[in-house]
Amino acid sequence: MRFVGGLEGLRGYAALLMVVYHAWVLTGGPLLGGGRAVLSGGFLAVDLFFVLSAFVLTLPAARTGSFGSWRDYALRRAARIVPAYYAALAIALVLFHPLAGPAADRRPPTADAVLAHLSFLQVEARLLPSYDGALGFRVDPPLWTMSVEVAFYAVLPLVILGFLRRPVLWLLIAVAATVALRGLVLGLAHGSTEDRLLSLPPMYAADFAAGMAGAWLYARGVTIRGWMIAGAVLAALAVLWASGAPTADAARLGARQSLWLAVATPAAFGALVLTATGARWADNPVARWFGKVSFGVFLFHFMVMLLLVNALGVERDFAIVLPLGLAGSVAAGYASWRLIEEPARRRVRQAQLTYAAR
Repeated sequence: MRFVGGLEGLRGYAALLMVVYHAWVLTGGPLLGGGRAVLSGGFLAVDLFFVLSAFVLTLPAARTGSFGSWRDYALRRAARIVPAYYAALAIALVLFHPLAGPAADRRPPTADAVLAHLSFLQVEARLLPSYDGALGFRVDPPLWTMSVEVAFYAVLPLVILGFLRRPVLWLLIAVAATVALRGLVLGLAHGSTEDRLLSLPPMYAADFAAGMAGAWLYARGVTIRGWMIAGAVLAALAVLWASGAPTADAARLGARQSLWLAVATPAAFGALVLTATGARWADNPVARWFGKVSFGVFLFHFMVMLLLVNALGVERDFAIVLPLGLAGSVAAGYASWRLIEEPARRRVRQAQLTYAAR
């Protein structure tokens, strides 16, 4: 597949947004006038990752009209995420006490929590009454999103060709289903149960469908113009602003409860991803480099900042934690790419070439 640099660059920006957001969460960072947190909408970087993932994985089939080998697809996906993800789990467990700090003994990792993470079944919703395993063992909470991502990986081969035959219809169905599911949960559940149910994989169907539709448009040769790029950036910023609130919990729950944001978020981010393919702000060497190391940055950034504040005693000041956390996260991301991710992907490519030559 032809490399699209803007997609990798945008992934880098999304990872950096996630770092900034969690630095704000850990320090209770700066506020805008009226009490709205400047960065409290940064959790929507997760939605942007989902849209991006769907775009990238759909693009080859959108170009060729064929999905290809399911075996090769599964191997490529496993090589892309499993080694680095398991490395993050191992580090979270080995360094749990220094990362968790004084609260470490109150809720240590359990065997069922480890199994849930290893099998990509760890989501915010606790579907078993007896299970309440902490997300990322409480030292790497963003890892729950990998379970949503893997659920999409599993479904994609079953739906992709049908989607590409009627993308507009299936996009509308996905958006309608997302809104309906959110409405159903809002009508039946309340409080923490409601928040957790709103994080289940089907609640992100519109995000994934928006990415798939964007790939279909790109494969059809849609022309990206300057006004489209500017409009998409403004729409994405507007969604981030609209989801803001004085606290992280209020912002996240408010955005999940909002039915109009269930439509606006995938629409804005879908446009952003599509226009990034022709935007210099996304397709440049610096942004592409950050995109290259973005998965490791995502996996390790929260642990890096916890190490700073809980193990090294760094003051919980946004102006201090952010630059130090960003530097450490980028270094960890580079190490993950260089030592784990790229070698794993290279071995899979070699194995596939050997298998094809038989």
